[in-house]
Amino acid sequence: MNARATRVATTSIIAAVMFLVVGIAAITGALPVSALQESDNDVSVPGLASQVEREGPVLANPEPEPTPGQHGIGEDEPTPQPTATPAPQPTATPAPTQPSSTFPHAVERWRPLVHDVFPAYSVDRVLGIMQCESNGNPNATGLSGEAGLMQIHPIHEARARELFGPGVNLYDPETNLRMAYELSSGGSNWGPWTCA
Repeated sequence: MNARATRVATTSIIAAVMFLVVGIAAITGALPVSALQESDNDVSVPGLASQVEREGPVLANPEPEPTPGQHGIGEDEPTPQPTATPAPQPTATPAPTQPSSTFPHAVERWRPLVHDVFPAYSVDRVLGIMQCESNGNPNATGLSGEAGLMQIHPIHEARARELFGPGVNLYDPETNLRMAYELSSGGSNWGPWTCA
């Protein structure tokens, strides 16, 4: 690099640093607005003076000038004492009064019974399957003879008789749901249902 190129580079760096220093000083309020007036004798930042005149200087953290009687230059400031910040108080979340999902009334009316038979985490899933299978109609009969709310297939009637006695009625809503509970392994295996 020759001497001329070095001078040009050095001058460019100095100009850039000056530009940054003046800009930062103007933005933080360390440089009075009068110093930014564009003239032939002053270093100026093009456009900055007019922006400051329109909007005023932007002060990051303006501090008031000390007045007599306040701690100023040459005086020792007292050491600030830490203050205890109270711990935030936990807010109670009210229990939901509405179900997490809303189904048609014909299905939703079975929620209490489903809740009695199945674990709470699976109630909405059971209601969704019920909506698909029977739309909440306890007397629904499928094309293959499926019965009731959960459309229990006739191939499961023998197991139903073992569990609930010889006179079992799969159209009875509670019996139908209890049989669905048994077939779904407590609500965890919905393989027998096409709507699952």
